[in-house]
Amino acid sequence: MFHLPLIALYFIGLSIWSGYNAVEDGYGTGAVALSAVSMLGVGAGLMITLTLLGLWIDRTTVYTITSERVVVRYGMAMQMTVNFPFRVIREATLKVFKSGSGNVNINLMPGHGVAWLILWPHVRPWRWLRTQPMLRGVPEARTAAEVLAKALAAHATRDLQAADAAETEGGGLRVAVRGEPSEAPAASAGE
Repeated sequence: MFHLPLIALYFIGLSIWSGYNAVEDGYGTGAVALSAVSMLGVGAGLMITLTLLGLWIDRTTVYTITSERVVVRYGMAMQMTVNFPFRVIREATLKVFKSGSGNVNINLMPGHGVAWLILWPHVRPWRWLRTQPMLRGVPEARTAAEVLAKALAAHATRDLQAADAAETEGGGLRVAVRGEPSEAPAASAGE
């Protein structure tokens, strides 16, 4: 979540630079070592803090897939719950890591979104304008994606069956003229 290897490389580079600057400024061996090690200490402290924060986020997050929606419950100090009904989900994609864990990205229909800052860190990175919710770090990502795919397919089938039933029962197309609803015959496939 926090790209710890990149952060480690950054602080190693800062440590080397700090040590080089100390040598250039004419400091002794002890001061050069202290300069380099102090920067590594700051980096190690930051990485420990980020690791603990990641564990805390992991322990306080629950992803639930029901027959009608995806629910994300999260929050370290204050619990929040965000529901994504299947009718607003356009697609879901999966990214699996070597460990078998992975991320399930949820792409929402246009006009349905959520604020990036409110849902962070459960959003796809670098998607600022069209925020995509993400089930992050799911232990058995393939299984979770299969469950979501089956639930989405079952929901789509139910919607199609309900639409067909409404059409065959004479529900037809509803047309409003100057605010007054009237019944119009359903269009056939041949028209």
